[in-house]
Amino acid sequence: MSKSIIVVIFLCCIVGVLIVVSNLKGEQQTLQARYLMLSCEKCYHMEVEKSSIQRVVKNTIIPRSTELDIEQLIDSSLEKDNKLFCFKGRAQKYNINLFGIDPDGIVFFVEEVLDIKLCESI
Repeated sequence: MSKSIIVVIFLCCIVGVLIVVSNLKGEQQTLQARYLMLSCEKCYHMEVEKSSIQRVVKNTIIPRSTELDIEQLIDSSLEKDNKLFCFKGRAQKYNINLFGIDPDGIVFFVEEVLDIKLCESI
């Protein structure tokens, strides 16, 4: 085989590993987070105030969901002047910030939005 084919195969393997690693999710958790009003477009960063997993507290999360519209959820809560959320979901295990995006955060896959009262007992 020529060197160019070997290089292409090697690069495809690296991209494949990065895709798999970036989609690994941790254990399910419930957390209470406060929306951080940042001055960037489509920024939905939140600071974790309470969590069923203590090492996540005080970290910044970036909520994602395939089932829920996070933008609509945040917009409707801001109309009610409420910046607290209670989520059930899973954090991404490996968060690679290749481009140095600031603020950095943990991608959190939201499975369900819970009533804020359920997070009071955490």
